[in-house]
Amino acid sequence: MAKVSSNVEGARQAVALILEVDIDVSWQSASLGSSNVVSMKDGMSVATGFQQRIDEFAKSVVKQAESLVGLAVAIETRDQNDAVCLAGSLDVGF
Repeated sequence: MAKVSSNVEGARQAVALILEVDIDVSWQSASLGSSNVVSMKDGMSVATGFQQRIDEFAKSVVKQAESLVGLAVAIETRDQNDAVCLAGSLDVGF
């Protein structure tokens, strides 16, 4: 039978990859189709809104990723406790 277990190191590696992603979009720029003051203000407003929402989304992804390692540790501990309990209950004295 194959061994089934949690993999804390795998969770850490996955989180590390997510944390390496550059989420700084402050250097980005956009161009406008027309060059009057109203369209420039509208374009700036839309671009700022996108930037804020992308930033919020990226931060929430990072927050969720950071919680994965803790979850993996908890699952691994539970699995180890279950394995000990099962090993004890399967001891039939042979």
